[in-house]
Amino acid sequence: MHDPAAAEADDELALAAPRHLCSSSCNATVCRECVVRHMTITIKDGFDAKAVAMTCPACGPTHIMKSRVWSELLASHDPSLLETVQQRAANLLSLQCFNCHKRSNALFEDYTDDESNTELLKKLMGGDEAYAQLDLMRTDYLRGFSTDREGLSRAGAVKATDLLCGIEALLGDRAADVITVGDQTGPAPLIKALLNSIEDPERRATLQVSYLRKHPQIITKCCGLEHCFNCHVKGSHQGQTCDEYQASKVTVDDVIPCPKCQVNLVKVSELVGW
Repeated sequence: MHDPAAAEADDELALAAPRHLCSSSCNATVCRECVVRHMTITIKDGFDAKAVAMTCPACGPTHIMKSRVWSELLASHDPSLLETVQQRAANLLSLQCFNCHKRSNALFEDYTDDESNTELLKKLMGGDEAYAQLDLMRTDYLRGFSTDREGLSRAGAVKATDLLCGIEALLGDRAADVITVGDQTGPAPLIKALLNSIEDPERRATLQVSYLRKHPQIITKCCGLEHCFNCHVKGSHQGQTCDEYQASKVTVDDVIPCPKCQVNLVKVSELVGW
C-alpha cells in the first residue's frame, strides 16, 4: 500500500545533502540544491590563479568539506565546474620551461593513493606510530581545522605550513635528510607520497606549493632543466637566497608610488600568469 507520509520522507531524504559535510562533528542540515549552489558560487566568484577551497556552507570558511562528498555532488550537477576546480589547483604549479618555452602544470602531483603508497609513507616516516601521527595531522589539514579528543573544533585554521612543520617535528634529526629538494620525477619521496594520498586538488596543490616555497629547486619534466620555482628563473641562483636574488633584480624603474597613499610598490609583472 502506498504511504504518502513515507514517500514524502523518502523524497526529502533523497534531496538532503550527505550528513557530516566537513567532519563527524558537522551538524549541517541542508538540501543538495543549497550545497550545490554554494559550491557553484564559490567557483564562479573565484579566478584562475587561485585554487578553490570548498568550504562547508554551515560551519564556516575554516572548515573544508570532504573531497569525496563535494566532488560527487559537483560531478552529478555540472562536470565542467569540477574540471574548473581541478584546473585552478593545477594552475598553482604552472611553470614555463626556459629551454622549450612551454608552460605546463606538469609539476602538479596526481591523487594515486593505494595500499602500496600507504606502506611507503609508513616506511619513510619510520614506522606505524609515526605514520599514525602523520595521519592525524593530515586529517586536520584536509578538513582545515584541528579537534580535541572530544571531537570539538579548536580555534584557528590548519595550514599547509602547519602540516609540514608537524612532519619535521615527527622526523626530528631525520627531517633534513628526508624533506629535501626533489628531482625530475617530482618532490622528495615522502612529500610525493603524501601528496599522492590527498584527493582534494586544492589541499594537494596548496601543500605542494608550500613545500616548494622552502625547497624551490626543481627540474622540469619536459627538458630536465633546473629552475627556481619561487623566482621563475633558469638555474637556482647559487649563493643567493630567493629574497636576495629578487632584491638584486629590483631597479629604480621597478618601484612606483601608489597614486592614493604614495606607498612605494615593486612591479612584479614577470610573475603574472603563474
